[in-house]
Amino acid sequence: MLLGTDQETTRVPAEKLCRTVESLGIGHTGSDKGVVTVSVGVATMASSNIFASSCELIAKDDAALYAAKASGRNMVKLGEAA
Repeated sequence: MLLGTDQETTRVPAEKLCRTVESLGIGHTGSDKGVVTVSVGVATMASSNIFASSCELIAKDDAALYAAKASGRNMVKLGEAA
């Protein structure tokens, strides 16, 4: 959780996390890439992206995470506003 950030500001460290984990080169025979990777879902509660509750924010973040996994993994996906 990063306080006081918008989606674009949050995307930068999330993408860096993906690159860093992949660059560690930890073997993973079950992965297409052959190494451990991470998928990241990002949802923010900024003025342009208001959610009714924290539960809705978490649900949007979770949906973004599963979208990243479904899109091939090892990436960042942004949650959509309600």
